[in-house]
Amino acid sequence: MNVLENMRRRMQPLKIYNLNQEGSLADAELAACAQILEEAYQSLQDTEREMFLASAQDWGLENKCALLGTADGNEQKRPTALELLRENGQPCTRTVFQRLADSVGCSGNLYECCAENQVVLCPDFPPKESGFALRILRRMLPAHLQGVLDMRGKQATWQEWDGNNAAWFARDAQKKSWRESENDVIIF
Repeated sequence: MNVLENMRRRMQPLKIYNLNQEGSLADAELAACAQILEEAYQSLQDTEREMFLASAQDWGLENKCALLGTADGNEQKRPTALELLRENGQPCTRTVFQRLADSVGCSGNLYECCAENQVVLCPDFPPKESGFALRILRRMLPAHLQGVLDMRGKQATWQEWDGNNAAWFARDAQKKSWRESENDVIIF
Protein backbone atom coordinates (compact mmCIF):
# COMPACT_ATOMS: atom_id res chain seq x y z
CA MET A 1 0.00 0.00 0.00
CA ASN A 2 1.45 3.35 -1.00
CA VAL A 3 1.40 6.48 1.13
CA LEU A 4 -1.56 8.13 -0.63
CA GLU A 5 -3.81 5.07 -0.24
CA ASN A 6 -2.76 4.77 3.39
CA MET A 7 -3.62 8.43 4.04
CA ARG A 8 -7.03 8.05 2.34
CA ARG A 9 -7.80 4.91 4.33
CA ARG A 10 -6.96 6.62 7.63
CA MET A 11 -8.88 9.83 6.87
CA GLN A 12 -12.02 8.12 5.49
CA PRO A 13 -13.54 7.39 8.95
CA LEU A 14 -13.21 11.06 9.97
CA LYS A 15 -15.73 12.11 7.28
CA ILE A 16 -14.27 15.63 7.24
CA TYR A 17 -13.31 15.48 3.56
CA ASN A 18 -15.04 13.88 0.63
CA LEU A 19 -12.26 11.53 -0.42
CA ASN A 20 -14.45 9.52 -2.81
CA GLN A 21 -14.28 12.20 -5.45
CA GLU A 22 -11.03 11.98 -7.47
CA GLY A 23 -9.54 15.30 -8.55
CA SER A 24 -11.06 17.31 -5.70
CA LEU A 25 -9.05 19.91 -3.80
CA ALA A 26 -8.75 17.61 -0.77
CA ASP A 27 -7.54 14.78 -3.00
CA ALA A 28 -4.95 17.04 -4.64
CA GLU A 29 -3.69 18.21 -1.24
CA LEU A 30 -3.42 14.62 -0.03
CA ALA A 31 -1.55 13.64 -3.21
CA ALA A 32 0.94 16.50 -2.73
CA CYS A 33 1.50 15.58 0.93
CA ALA A 34 1.85 11.91 0.02
CA GLN A 35 4.50 12.70 -2.59
CA ILE A 36 6.55 14.68 -0.06
CA LEU A 37 6.17 11.95 2.56
CA GLU A 38 7.18 9.30 0.03
CA GLU A 39 10.40 11.24 -0.70
CA ALA A 40 11.05 11.67 3.03
CA TYR A 41 10.53 7.92 3.66
CA GLN A 42 12.88 7.09 0.80
CA SER A 43 15.53 9.46 2.18
CA LEU A 44 15.19 7.89 5.63
CA GLN A 45 15.54 4.39 4.19
CA ASP A 46 18.62 5.45 2.19
CA THR A 47 20.15 7.05 5.28
CA GLU A 48 19.46 3.98 7.39
CA ARG A 49 21.03 1.71 4.75
CA GLU A 50 24.10 3.92 4.32
CA MET A 51 24.57 4.34 8.07
CA PHE A 52 25.91 0.81 8.55
CA LEU A 53 29.04 -0.44 6.81
CA ALA A 54 27.60 -3.91 6.26
CA SER A 55 24.63 -2.58 4.24
CA ALA A 56 26.03 0.66 2.77
CA GLN A 57 26.10 0.80 -1.02
CA ASP A 58 26.81 4.36 -2.06
CA TRP A 59 28.00 7.44 -0.18
CA GLY A 60 27.97 5.68 3.20
CA LEU A 61 30.35 2.99 1.96
CA GLU A 62 32.67 5.51 0.35
CA ASN A 63 32.79 7.76 3.41
CA LYS A 64 33.34 4.95 5.91
CA CYS A 65 36.03 3.34 3.76
CA ALA A 66 37.74 6.72 3.36
CA LEU A 67 37.80 7.14 7.15
CA LEU A 68 39.28 3.66 7.61
CA GLY A 69 41.79 4.04 4.78
CA THR A 70 40.32 1.29 2.60
CA ALA A 71 38.66 3.42 -0.10
CA ASP A 72 41.13 2.31 -2.79
CA GLY A 73 40.52 -1.41 -2.18
CA ASN A 74 37.87 -1.99 -4.87
CA GLU A 75 36.11 -5.27 -3.99
CA GLN A 76 38.24 -5.74 -0.85
CA LYS A 77 37.33 -2.38 0.70
CA ARG A 78 34.18 -3.53 2.53
CA PRO A 79 35.55 -6.82 4.00
CA THR A 80 38.79 -5.09 4.96
CA ALA A 81 36.97 -2.18 6.59
CA LEU A 82 34.71 -4.59 8.49
CA GLU A 83 37.76 -6.54 9.67
CA LEU A 84 39.54 -3.35 10.78
CA LEU A 85 36.47 -2.30 12.76
CA ARG A 86 36.24 -5.77 14.27
CA GLU A 87 39.84 -5.65 15.48
CA ASN A 88 39.84 -2.01 16.57
CA GLY A 89 42.06 -1.67 19.61
CA GLN A 90 42.90 -5.36 19.93
CA PRO A 91 46.52 -6.53 19.88
CA CYS A 92 47.84 -8.07 16.68
CA THR A 93 47.64 -11.82 17.22
CA ARG A 94 48.21 -14.51 14.64
CA THR A 95 44.45 -15.05 14.25
CA VAL A 96 43.76 -11.33 13.86
CA PHE A 97 46.51 -10.94 11.26
CA GLN A 98 45.35 -14.04 9.35
CA ARG A 99 41.76 -12.74 9.19
CA LEU A 100 42.96 -9.35 7.99
CA ALA A 101 45.17 -11.01 5.36
CA ASP A 102 42.17 -13.02 4.17
CA SER A 103 40.08 -9.84 3.89
CA VAL A 104 42.66 -8.13 1.62
CA GLY A 105 42.86 -11.16 -0.67
CA CYS A 106 46.03 -12.77 0.75
CA SER A 107 44.65 -16.08 1.98
CA GLY A 108 47.40 -18.60 2.55
CA ASN A 109 50.06 -19.75 4.97
CA LEU A 110 51.38 -17.50 7.68
CA TYR A 111 54.77 -18.16 9.26
CA GLU A 112 56.28 -16.46 12.26
CA CYS A 113 60.06 -16.19 12.24
CA CYS A 114 60.76 -15.10 15.80
CA ALA A 115 64.56 -14.95 15.49
CA GLU A 116 64.34 -12.57 12.52
CA ASN A 117 61.32 -10.63 13.91
CA GLN A 118 59.46 -11.41 10.71
CA VAL A 119 55.98 -12.46 9.76
CA VAL A 120 56.01 -14.25 6.40
CA LEU A 121 52.76 -14.49 4.48
CA CYS A 122 52.61 -16.91 1.55
CA PRO A 123 49.28 -16.34 -0.19
CA ASP A 124 47.88 -19.16 -2.31
CA PHE A 125 47.47 -16.66 -5.15
CA PRO A 126 48.99 -13.20 -5.52
CA PRO A 127 46.54 -10.51 -4.39
CA LYS A 128 44.86 -8.47 -7.11
CA GLU A 129 45.95 -5.24 -5.44
CA SER A 130 49.24 -5.89 -3.69
CA GLY A 131 49.83 -2.19 -2.87
CA PHE A 132 46.53 -2.01 -1.00
CA ALA A 133 47.19 -5.32 0.77
CA LEU A 134 50.68 -4.28 1.87
CA ARG A 135 49.48 -0.92 3.19
CA ILE A 136 46.68 -2.48 5.26
CA LEU A 137 48.81 -5.36 6.56
CA ARG A 138 51.61 -2.99 7.56
CA ARG A 139 49.10 -0.97 9.60
CA MET A 140 48.27 -4.03 11.67
CA LEU A 141 51.82 -5.27 12.33
CA PRO A 142 53.55 -4.07 15.49
CA ALA A 143 56.46 -1.73 14.78
CA HIS A 144 59.16 -4.23 15.80
CA LEU A 145 58.03 -6.83 13.23
CA GLN A 146 58.91 -6.91 9.58
CA GLY A 147 56.37 -8.27 7.14
CA VAL A 148 57.28 -10.41 4.16
CA LEU A 149 54.81 -11.14 1.38
CA ASP A 150 56.03 -14.15 -0.58
CA MET A 151 54.08 -14.05 -3.85
CA ARG A 152 55.33 -17.42 -5.03
CA GLY A 153 52.27 -18.99 -3.45
CA LYS A 154 52.14 -22.54 -2.17
CA GLN A 155 55.37 -23.37 -3.99
CA ALA A 156 57.26 -21.02 -1.66
CA THR A 157 57.32 -23.35 1.33
CA TRP A 158 60.10 -25.82 2.02
CA GLN A 159 57.46 -28.33 3.07
CA GLU A 160 55.95 -28.11 -0.41
CA TRP A 161 59.34 -28.57 -2.06
CA ASP A 162 60.24 -31.46 0.22
CA GLY A 163 56.81 -33.05 -0.21
CA ASN A 164 57.17 -32.99 -3.99
CA ASN A 165 60.74 -34.28 -3.79
CA ALA A 166 61.64 -31.20 -5.79
CA ALA A 167 65.21 -30.79 -6.90
CA TRP A 168 67.16 -27.86 -8.30
CA PHE A 169 66.41 -28.90 -11.88
CA ALA A 170 62.67 -28.53 -11.08
CA ARG A 171 63.34 -25.00 -9.87
CA ASP A 172 65.36 -24.25 -12.99
CA ALA A 173 62.55 -25.61 -15.17
CA GLN A 174 60.43 -22.61 -14.17
CA LYS A 175 62.78 -20.53 -16.34
CA LYS A 176 63.09 -17.79 -13.76
CA SER A 177 66.34 -16.27 -12.65
CA TRP A 178 67.03 -15.95 -8.95
CA ARG A 179 66.66 -12.17 -9.29
CA GLU A 180 63.20 -12.62 -10.87
CA SER A 181 62.28 -15.03 -8.10
CA GLU A 182 63.36 -12.52 -5.47
CA ASN A 183 61.03 -9.95 -7.05
CA ASP A 184 58.17 -12.19 -5.91
CA VAL A 185 59.16 -11.60 -2.28
CA ILE A 186 58.14 -8.18 -0.96
CA ILE A 187 59.31 -6.89 2.39
CA PHE A 188 57.02 -4.39 4.07
